[in-house]
Amino acid sequence: MVYSPAVVSAPEVCGFVESVRRERLLERIVVSSDGFTLSCHRRYAAIGVLASKSVKIAIRPGHSYLNDRDRFLKILAKSQAT
Repeated sequence: MVYSPAVVSAPEVCGFVESVRRERLLERIVVSSDGFTLSCHRRYAAIGVLASKSVKIAIRPGHSYLNDRDRFLKILAKSQAT
């Protein structure tokens, strides 16, 4: 696993959930062309906690976990380092 999943009971995630509740998502969730999350894991956790019915996403058509797993994981690792 490249990243640790967002733990909804962690203080930083709870604070983020409250921020999203007040202000909504300020940035889109980024997903690959096959629907895998590339970044925004705390945002994804927050919308789950808040039971959001819809959310804006950004699809990265050139990235695919199913078609090129190694490249996808390198991109994911790079996004976690920044």
